[in-house]
Amino acid sequence: MASKTLVISRAEKLFPYWKAYLEGLGFTNVLFTSKEKDALYTRIIEYKPDNLLFGCGFYRRATPFMMMNLLKKLPRMNVAAINIHEYPDDLGMRFIANGVHSYVNIMDGMDEFIRGLCAVRDGCAYVAEGGLCPIM
Repeated sequence: MASKTLVISRAEKLFPYWKAYLEGLGFTNVLFTSKEKDALYTRIIEYKPDNLLFGCGFYRRATPFMMMNLLKKLPRMNVAAINIHEYPDDLGMRFIANGVHSYVNIMDGMDEFIRGLCAVRDGCAYVAEGGLCPIM
């Protein structure tokens, strides 16, 4: 059975571009949303994605506990924060501390960005400095 990927972003105008890009990397059943709070939580629970990718800017405005609660309901979901537009600062550690499995950062360079996305696609956790490890 093909995996399902849900992408959460506020960049709605870029949805067609990112859909084609992610599908080109081998992600399947890619769906996008920009819903917030309860509507977002409901959408995730209903779709039950194998991969959940969300933009860093989106997460900064969300409750950190949301990720922990989601992982209690969907523990096998591969959650990744994607940074495509801002200096990373200490974002990666904040995401990992709140239960996010991966932090993929375009500021690490395009090759590293693609390697990170492919690791997420393959069901692995990914952080550039730490390399790859399978999700338990």
